[in-house]
This record gives sequence, C-alpha cells and structure tokens, in this order.
Amino acid sequence: MNLTFSCYDIATGEITAVKSVANESEVVLNVPEGRGHVMGELDRYSQYVDPATQAVLARPVIAPMTGSSYDLSTLPTGSVIVTDEVGVSTEVPAQDDMLELIDPGTYQVRSHSPFPAIDFDVEVIAP
Repeated sequence: MNLTFSCYDIATGEITAVKSVANESEVVLNVPEGRGHVMGELDRYSQYVDPATQAVLARPVIAPMTGSSYDLSTLPTGSVIVTDEVGVSTEVPAQDDMLELIDPGTYQVRSHSPFPAIDFDVEVIAP
C-alpha cells in the first residue's frame, strides 16, 4: 500500500512536490528541510497550504481583463498588469484607479501577482 503526500514551502504555502512512499514512517524521511507536508495529492496549480493554519485552500483567481477598461483596485497588493501592443510593453501597478486602453488595437494583457494568486494572460481588443 502506497501513501501519497504533498510537500509545501512553509513560508508561502506553495506546493513543491507530491510523493508516494511505502509506509507512514517514510513520510517524514521524505520531507525536505524548510517544507511541511499534508497527506494526499494536492494540485500545485489550484491549491496551496495556508502557512498560518496548515489548511488546504484554493488559490484565488485574478479576474481577467475582458474589455478596454479594468479596475486596478481589484488586484492584490503588489500586483502589476502588463499590456503589450505592437512591441510596446507597459506595466501598471495595482492602485485605486482604472486601466483604460484608449488606442484601438489588440493587446496582450497579463497580470503578475504575489503567490498564491493565479494570474491571467488574455488578448483584449480595444475598439
């Protein structure tokens, strides 16, 4: 019988590995230094472990930009939005303001947020 467990970074809660061992006594031997573990297989993309409570939580998803304006105040602190149009890249930090794409065109828009947020990368057409 194999036991599956997931290792996570104790500072951030990010899942770093999913491992299987033959018995319970091998679990602790296979958890690297600076890592915690929870029994079971966690999904690195959609889950993390809250460092304070050791609870398994869903990673928050950043709502993507869908039109030519975006409320920057909805982003987590420390986030930025990057817009690319025709080789010109612009970085806008999270703030109490709106991002407005005023020039018509097709933009590649990406969010970069601190972990545990799940970022977006979308194409937006400004009329």
